[in-house]
Amino acid sequence: KNSIIRPIVVLVKILASAICIGSGGSVGREGPIVQIGAAIASTTGQILRLSPVQLKTLVGCGVAAGISATFNAPIAGALFSLELIVSDFGLTPFTPILVSSVSAAAITRHFHGNVIEFIDLKQFAMSSPKEFVLYLILGIAAGLVAFLFSRSIYRLEDLFNKTKIPQWIRPAFGGLIVGIIALKFPHIMGVGYDTI
Repeated sequence: KNSIIRPIVVLVKILASAICIGSGGSVGREGPIVQIGAAIASTTGQILRLSPVQLKTLVGCGVAAGISATFNAPIAGALFSLELIVSDFGLTPFTPILVSSVSAAAITRHFHGNVIEFIDLKQFAMSSPKEFVLYLILGIAAGLVAFLFSRSIYRLEDLFNKTKIPQWIRPAFGGLIVGIIALKFPHIMGVGYDTI
């Protein structure tokens, strides 16, 4: 929609996310912060009457800043935005998105310190150039799994939509399935950071 997001989305997403996450809902911060950052940027761009290309870049800046500030990950914020929001790795969108992402991380670090999201990760060091072959195999395997996972979600969604289960009961049905799975695999509950 030419990067036009209604201003009310900012308020609704902030309120809904705060209530859901604050009350222990098993949702992450990724989705809400992407939507909030994009909506703030889009609203600002609409007020400034930016062109569609400029507005798309500004929305990318808002998304990159949100991811960067939330996870203390400026490179991930910039790459996420460039790949999924802007879909352009050219210099024109790259520069403002990178500046936005790094600025957001710097401001967050000023107020919260250099907090690392996943602190239990071991430090890895390359011991031989032969490891690149294993990384290549891992990359291909991960890509195939991601492709199959994505396809299975869409297939299951299509199958679920063909059922005669009433619309209002579908979330409860989904929750029941997740609850049954959690009896065997309790680590699936919550946002999954501990499991990662």
